[in-house]
Amino acid sequence: MFVLLHVVAYHLLLKVVAPVISGVILLAFDLIVAGVLAFLAMRNTPDEVEREALAVRRQAVLEMKRSITVMALASEVTALVVRRRARSAITNPRRSRAWLIADIASRVMSRRRT
Repeated sequence: MFVLLHVVAYHLLLKVVAPVISGVILLAFDLIVAGVLAFLAMRNTPDEVEREALAVRRQAVLEMKRSITVMALASEVTALVVRRRARSAITNPRRSRAWLIADIASRVMSRRRT
């Protein structure tokens, strides 16, 4: 809609002034309108609800970043431990049996505590 208004204004200005001047006049008009709108936007301060919503949003983003970081770290550590245990089980069968017995014992003990 505004593009059509610009085209109509440009053609009307072409009847009065040169094409370059009509383009400059439209540019100046657009800059003045943009300046007025920017001034009004700068004067408008956020109210209490907007400030609270912004604080909640920032807190949620921080918590999301922390949880992603913790989950990524836990994933990497778990993969490292599993790979290391798999390598040691391949090279030393006695060690793999001991690992299996220790794992079963720790699970049994944790069930008794709860």
